[in-house]
Amino acid sequence: MKKNLPIFLFLITLILFATNVRAQEQRTLVVIPPKLELSVKPGESVQEVIRYKNQTSDTVEVAVGMSDFLVKDVSGTVELVNPEEAGDWALSQWLTFSPTSLTIPPDGEGRVNVFIAVPADALPGGRYASIYFTSPGAVVEGQTGTSIATEIRNLVLLRVEGPINEEALVRRFQTPRFSEFGPIQFLTEIANLGDYHIRPIGSIEIKNILGKTEANLELEERNIFPTSSQEYKNTWEKKWLFGRYQATLTATYGEQNLPLTATIFFWVWPMKYTLAVLGLIALFIILLFLVKKIKNRQEMKAEVVEEELEEETPAEEKKTRK
Repeated sequence: MKKNLPIFLFLITLILFATNVRAQEQRTLVVIPPKLELSVKPGESVQEVIRYKNQTSDTVEVAVGMSDFLVKDVSGTVELVNPEEAGDWALSQWLTFSPTSLTIPPDGEGRVNVFIAVPADALPGGRYASIYFTSPGAVVEGQTGTSIATEIRNLVLLRVEGPINEEALVRRFQTPRFSEFGPIQFLTEIANLGDYHIRPIGSIEIKNILGKTEANLELEERNIFPTSSQEYKNTWEKKWLFGRYQATLTATYGEQNLPLTATIFFWVWPMKYTLAVLGLIALFIILLFLVKKIKNRQEMKAEVVEEELEEETPAEEKKTRK
């Protein structure tokens, strides 16, 4: 036992070290909240606090910045832009924040004050900006002066109260018109033509040729910003399907729960298997036909032989048989 004690202690030390390393790797930098959604009347102002938590074991230096943003692709990717490019959706000219840098000890947090003053003549609708936090990373070995920076963003979504135009449409709702097997993929694209971001809620109902509901696929809830579209991907995981199906998209959006609907039809037919089965059936029918034909020929030959034998039999023998 005493001989094995050093090995045992070494293993315990190794396990504790690995556990500690794993715990440190899971410690992160966090912004709370990751998103601010505010509603302000024209001529009023609002103040909020964003917290930056350092859950690592090191002191971090953080630079705080701000920019307008737009979403230009169907995946919802936020792209930081200048006020001119953001246009009517720019929030930066109304937003100020402090401080512009933070020094946060291990397991500590820093606070950033955000102040938004909305002009009295501001038009109703959405305005958007991002408060971002950048901290330098560790120097990469073998690359002098090279570091990996960490950037975490907080999105500020402001609504200027008043009559807002809410308008959206289903730009795409599609699936392959014909498939041999499942799963069946559905692609939906919803465009926001209004003045404020929306978050559609809905599902895709799938019915078979008899009108029976086979499945309901829920749309993922995502924000769709003005002038942008959001793409949704849903999958019907069932493999063995046969016949004509109907898929109906039903969703609502905005404060008034405005409707979004679309319907498509598609076929699922395992062609190769069906052709194989039809081929086997055809082969079976052909074999039956050949067997019957051979049997008929054999019967005909038997009748001919019997007739020939009767013709060759002498008259006296025929009388005797009678």
